Amino acid sequence: QTYQMTHLAETQPFDPARVDFHAIAADIDPAIYERYAGTYELVDAPARIIDSTGTTVALSVQDGRLLLETSRTRREIYPQTETRFFFGWDHMLLVDIVQDATGQVVGLQVHLSSGDDVYARKL
Repeated sequence: QTYQMTHLAETQPFDPARVDFHAIAADIDPAIYERYAGTYELVDAPARIIDSTGTTVALSVQDGRLLLETSRTRREIYPQTETRFFFGWDHMLLVDIVQDATGQVVGLQVHLSSGDDVYARKL
């Protein structure tokens, strides 16, 4: 899905902090987030990523919102689909929920803006 911001540049400088990501996020039932909540361990991540995030990340649910937490930050992630989430424009990355054949959540596949893909298994 593509979004067009018409005339924004003509009226004011672009400020990502003013974008309402809830307005462009997919409309899914937040009850599904409880299945995703938990701690995930990074598997074979490059040292520079572990240095900046630690060896685990966590997903939690607060007030119907899904939050991704590292050793340094806790930020809301927004649904693109039921199993794909995105950060805001200031921290571009995608998070895919990985499920096994039975639908059990087994991990996260994180696609970083640096081009790195990092897998984290659910503990």
